[in-house]
Formats: sequence, structure tokens, C-alpha cells
Amino acid sequence: KGLMYSEAQVILLELIPYFTAPFSALGSSMILYAIWYDWRTTMRSLYHRLILGISLFDFCSSTSLIVLGPWAVPEHVEFTKFGRGTFTTCATAGFFFNFVFGTMWYSSFLALHFLLVVKFERQESKLALRFEPIAHAIPILIVLITSSYGVVEDLFNPMRELP
Repeated sequence: KGLMYSEAQVILLELIPYFTAPFSALGSSMILYAIWYDWRTTMRSLYHRLILGISLFDFCSSTSLIVLGPWAVPEHVEFTKFGRGTFTTCATAGFFFNFVFGTMWYSSFLALHFLLVVKFERQESKLALRFEPIAHAIPILIVLITSSYGVVEDLFNPMRELP
């Protein structure tokens, strides 16, 4: 059974995160710094609190790609060229890369926030009471539960489904 991708494609797919993830981590860290720098003002806004959540999850997932990138995959795995890790490093990388889904959830809640504020003219102060707890709980809980479940059930093991 051969690879789905050519050797050149595999190499490219493994190297791309080393070029894109630093920019994502840098952008997120700049947003985090801007929020931290003016904490008292920015934390009054639901918008900024949602952006904080997006940036934290993005920073974690981007940093995991930089620190625990393709080399975290065990080297004897057929579909990697740069793998030098163990199943533990692979599971750790999977756990933190799964944080990218928190970014997606927060982005969805940010879009919903804009819909409620702009289209339906809801006040941020009212949204902070009912909408905000859900907007933070869902991304955090889903990411932590699915990441933990992935580690416990060995779902981040690249050899799990291979013959």
C-alpha cells in the first residue's frame, strides 16, 4: 500500500507549517499584548474578550506547530520525512494542535456577536450576561474534552489505523 502523496508533496506538507505558524503566533501575540497593555479598557468590551479567546487558542495551536511540528511524529511512520519523535511527542503535538478548533469556535461566536449587535441591535451589556458565558464555555470545554479524549484513546497515534 503506497502513499497518497508524492514524496515532494509530503515534504511540502511538513514544511509549510514552519513558514505559516510563526506569522500566526506573532499576530496572536501582538493582539494579546495589545489587550494586556490596555487591560482595564479592553476587558470592558465583549468583543475584546472574544478576541482574547481567539488569540489564546491560536497562539497555543500555532506554537505547537512550531515547537512540536512534523518532527514530533515517530520516524518509522511511513508518511513522514522529518519525523524524529515518539508516540508521546506525537500525542502532545496532537493535544495542542487540537486547540485550533477553539479558534474556530471563538470565531463563530464572534460572528454571532456581530450579528446580534449590528443586525438585531442587542446591547453588549445584555449579551455579556447570557451569551458570553456560553461563548467561552463551549470552545474551552470542547477543546479540552476532545484533546484529552484524543490522548486517552490514543487517537493522535499515527500508526493506530495503519495495517
